[in-house]
Amino acid sequence: MGLLRPPVKAMCILVPAEQRSRCADVGAIFVFTSELERVDSAAGARRAITLNTMTFRSAGYVEERSLQLRIDDETCAVQRLVSESMGGCDDESRVDDYKRGLALWSFAVDYTVKTLLYLSLDDTVISHDRAYSSAPRTFLGLGRRKRELRLAEVEQLYDRCIVGPARATDWAGAQADELGLDGQVSPHWRRGHFRQQAHGPQGKQRKLIFIKQTLIRTDRLAAG
Repeated sequence: MGLLRPPVKAMCILVPAEQRSRCADVGAIFVFTSELERVDSAAGARRAITLNTMTFRSAGYVEERSLQLRIDDETCAVQRLVSESMGGCDDESRVDDYKRGLALWSFAVDYTVKTLLYLSLDDTVISHDRAYSSAPRTFLGLGRRKRELRLAEVEQLYDRCIVGPARATDWAGAQADELGLDGQVSPHWRRGHFRQQAHGPQGKQRKLIFIKQTLIRTDRLAAG
């Protein structure tokens, strides 16, 4: 659980439409961090991660779920904590719903951890869009009613971090095996993933590492 440490107290991860099928159709993951009471002087402050998922269904229907992960042991495996937080299911009529929920939270937590890992890398490409923080809040020359309307519009804005190159249209949808008109490989993402890496004497030991997401052929982005 040490990997699940958001950089801010509250954040929202928007899952791209083309990736939702791999994330139980979840379109957005809201992540809230809170500190709980101290267990004892050795364990220090206990913390909690509250996740809210929004799944977009047909005809504009949105399904919302919430799960709180209370973290006492930072070495606890993520999937084990998810299972413990959901508890068991003794009602046979709800077993299928319980299994769907378990699958959904497994995907959502996995996607959140990988996103946080990528954001923690030193050379991650991040653009900050501070629409809410930089929005004007003083509207000279307007009456009270129009000022209130403008301020209400400002409250609908939010700050966000855009991960990836600014000219996303230059590479969106390209695959590793696609060639441009000149026969060159098109720009594309090589997906981030976990891998067991050999280490120690004679390479007999294994440790889990994260291979970051990499944009291939960035030189062709500038050329466009």
